[in-house]
Amino acid sequence: MLRNYIGLATTMHDPAIAILNSQGNVVFAEATERHLQYKRAWYCAPDSNIVYLKKLIASHCEEGAELVIAKSWSRSHERRFVFYARLLPFFKRFIPTTHYYLQQVLLQGQAASFKLAGHSLGAALNYDFRHILSKDAAKHHIINRHYDHHLTHAANGCYNSGYDEAVCLVIDGIGETSSLAYFRYSDGELSPIEFPGRPKIPDLNSSLGLFYGYLSEACGFDSYSGEEWKLMGLAPYGEFDQSVYDWLRPILTVDGHWLKCGKNYRKILGKLAAMTRAPDVPALEYANLAYTGHYIFCEIFRELLNGLYRAGISDNLVVAGGCALNSAWCGRIAQETDFSQVFIPSAPADDGNALGAARLAFVADNPG
Repeated sequence: MLRNYIGLATTMHDPAIAILNSQGNVVFAEATERHLQYKRAWYCAPDSNIVYLKKLIASHCEEGAELVIAKSWSRSHERRFVFYARLLPFFKRFIPTTHYYLQQVLLQGQAASFKLAGHSLGAALNYDFRHILSKDAAKHHIINRHYDHHLTHAANGCYNSGYDEAVCLVIDGIGETSSLAYFRYSDGELSPIEFPGRPKIPDLNSSLGLFYGYLSEACGFDSYSGEEWKLMGLAPYGEFDQSVYDWLRPILTVDGHWLKCGKNYRKILGKLAAMTRAPDVPALEYANLAYTGHYIFCEIFRELLNGLYRAGISDNLVVAGGCALNSAWCGRIAQETDFSQVFIPSAPADDGNALGAARLAFVADNPG
């Protein structure tokens, strides 16, 4: 029986769809924002456009093939997101204002995205594409699969790297239980690396991706619109400011292979928020903050990578996740670390997870 693989990136932002044929070749891949012409396509599940999806299946899927629908978050995590989103209003008074994005927008928005991506608040939380394929359902047997979010990042990077073996760092804003994950890649197989010292209770605030987003907001840029690139562009116009470094650097610390929030995390975050650039203030006045904040980002990233190299797993490095969009840093990794080769996929953020999920499903059915 032929099988085609439809990967769905179902995060609330940067959703995407990818289709692999029965040979594992990519026959279609598209970020939803491209089709809708809506930047980052917030809350637009990749399978919510029924007419468009049916056209894609008719155009790119083989006649009579089983369709494996692979999604970029684990089923258990989707359930937790929806469950906690329902409870959130009861705990609203306990939510610090500095965590509004993390607790309110992300949690409720992600739950809404999962619901749009064929889920409901029902117990099953299992969507069958027959509901949208209608009369075409008889042509295709549907199989649903879910994959860990960071695993789909790693798959997108490692399976496209051309390496026979590598070590992979996934680093982003927020994953399922952390903003960091490590994987070993060898002969087509991916396996997680559980370094000692991982926090027993996940602290999703200990995130290099969120730090860069908060820094971007302080400089007057909209992280919801993906304007972190403007911070990268502003930074070279500034200079290193020791006073800024002294109060901002303790926000995150590297503990072995993991990140943790500094003791004064909330105080530092509050100070950063309080100095947010007003619309009538020239961006160049914040160039030193941009430079110094970017310097801290690179310093933390470098420390993590140096620790990973010392683990002696591989000289080949794959980096994936939203932080890998920071080209101003990623272009320096090969020169500033001891890795022999570095690969970063062309779509390292959540939209690329559509490819990662589809590839994981194909490899599961076609090992070796």
